[in-house]
Amino acid sequence: MPESSIHFSEKTVSPNLAVVEKCRKHAQKQFDILNNSSNTFQQLVGFKKNTAYIYNNNYAKAVIVPDLGARVFCELDGQSLHRLDMDNVKNPDKSFNNYGGNNFWPAPEGGKFGFNYDNDTWQVQTAINDEPFSLKSCLKNSAVFEKRTKLVNRKGKIIDVIMQRNFSISTLTKVLIDENFLLP
Repeated sequence: MPESSIHFSEKTVSPNLAVVEKCRKHAQKQFDILNNSSNTFQQLVGFKKNTAYIYNNNYAKAVIVPDLGARVFCELDGQSLHRLDMDNVKNPDKSFNNYGGNNFWPAPEGGKFGFNYDNDTWQVQTAINDEPFSLKSCLKNSAVFEKRTKLVNRKGKIIDVIMQRNFSISTLTKVLIDENFLLP
């Protein structure tokens, strides 16, 4: 079963504050590059307030939008972490609506059994581009989104699939340990 997850962190007291600060400075540089002048994250939250699921703490926010392919958009200290095309969100009229954010893709994308080709023409199937996910479960720090659909591979084989997206929020300390910045 395809799975995609994103781990977001909250600031906690850490035994190695110098490492935490170094990570935050590096991340801030990356966020500055990705962020544009307007706060599109807040625009998205306002526009999708009736369908989006929002997770946050004092420093970070994440929004999962089931009707945008269960895409995940994040903000840290007021800075958007993802490209976000609000014009496309408001008017999803393209053959591939690339809203931005962290997307869900089936694998394989290419090759003789790939899902993103119609013969030799690249395409994004309706199941990926237009069909919403449903909320399967929701807890304080996690959620699971799912949809049952059909995909057609490059050979023309129709495959019944269950797509599931798992989302969870981790503490900063856990992320630093998992990424080998800190020893457990």
